Amino acid sequence: MYIGSELNTSIMKIHFYLERRSSRKDPKLRINLYIRHNKKVLFMYTGKTIHPDHWNTSKGKPKSEAPNADLITLQLNKWEYEIERTCLKREGEGKPVSMQFIKNIVPDILDPNSSPDISFFSVWDKYIELKGKQINKKSKKVRQSSINAYGTTRSTLEIINGTHPGLQDKSMARQREFISAHKKYNIEFGSINDDFVSKLEDYTMFMGFQNEFCHRHLGRVKTFMRWAVKKDHIKDTGFENLESVLPIKDDDANIYFLMGDELAYLNQMKLDNERLAKVRDLFCFQCYTGFRISEVLSFRKENHDFSEYDIIEIKTRKRRKNPLAEPAIEILKRYKDLPGPYALPQISPQKYNEYLGELAQVAGLDRKINRQDLSGSDPVPRLFPLYDVISSHVGRKTYVTYLINSGKMDKNVVRAWTGQSAAVIDRYYERLAEYKKEQMEKLNKQYKKDAAKGRKLRKI
Repeated sequence: MYIGSELNTSIMKIHFYLERRSSRKDPKLRINLYIRHNKKVLFMYTGKTIHPDHWNTSKGKPKSEAPNADLITLQLNKWEYEIERTCLKREGEGKPVSMQFIKNIVPDILDPNSSPDISFFSVWDKYIELKGKQINKKSKKVRQSSINAYGTTRSTLEIINGTHPGLQDKSMARQREFISAHKKYNIEFGSINDDFVSKLEDYTMFMGFQNEFCHRHLGRVKTFMRWAVKKDHIKDTGFENLESVLPIKDDDANIYFLMGDELAYLNQMKLDNERLAKVRDLFCFQCYTGFRISEVLSFRKENHDFSEYDIIEIKTRKRRKNPLAEPAIEILKRYKDLPGPYALPQISPQKYNEYLGELAQVAGLDRKINRQDLSGSDPVPRLFPLYDVISSHVGRKTYVTYLINSGKMDKNVVRAWTGQSAAVIDRYYERLAEYKKEQMEKLNKQYKKDAAKGRKLRKI
């Protein structure tokens, strides 16, 4: 760019160009800065690289269709503007603009510390860092589990990008097979498009994950992109319209829970294993209160008086104050002398679910569950023993279905006690109606079998 009309004593030209092809393995080439001033020339590496196919040599800028083109162009323009502004300011002060002066100011302008990296993953890390600061400030809107979820999504994107540091480990052999079969996908702001969604779908199906895996990660990427737009890191590039074609099941399509006798047996059974006994108490407390596991683990002694509880839901931030069922009170009494502020034993949610499966197996909870999973375009119905599919969510579902199946609870009371919306409770009623029909059909088949045996035995 020529700015001689603005400078009183000099003509300056600023241009960006690519280095000549180097022997480095990296196919990207360095973007260099060229400045000519008063017949003197300065060459300097900017710290940025780009694939030569994405560079417009005549304009000295990335091609418009290149990945991350807007961001790179924005950065180059910013450097150019800062150099010009600094020189004009010096001339405005009546001081000369020499090549030595330019050499002195350019390194500071190009300094990565003063010109932060604006690549996709660096901005992603900045986003997570800011969310972490919100946690430190005890923000009600951000939870550690949310931070962990975005970390998991980052790892998934690194695998697709081919840059995950653990790709050479034995444990990631399957992920390496995916890269070999589908090739790496360069992830930058400009590449979050339909091709990216297709690659995420391919990875989901290749790994045998359920379709929700793809939808969850795509949702987090879009949430991050909205933040990047809001913070002026990028312009809106139409990512809001990105959707996966992989179907997802209804949230309550697979409602499975403990029967009344199963819950009663589990709550009363004797356990010599102290670890499993604590997990049993936590799970049964869920079944008798409808608490999420996060609410169980954050439940404090001050939140109850052995007759009713008063909590603020972690997920919705709504207050819930209800009477406690007698079995729940008995569980609380077992731990009334527990040291510390919490009313119940502490455990990580991951270990909790792991031990819960072990507990269910010890308890003999092997009733077959017909679960329909979606992996790819078609539903996959499969039968599982209950101990294979039991999780913390089953506790909450057991509580809801127990209230409904009792036939003694008004629908509005069920809503108030569970904190669920009317739409969710209505879906439970619908699903349980279908479930009861299914159970009756099985019961009628058993009646017929017993009748046939009876006729044969009595020779009727």
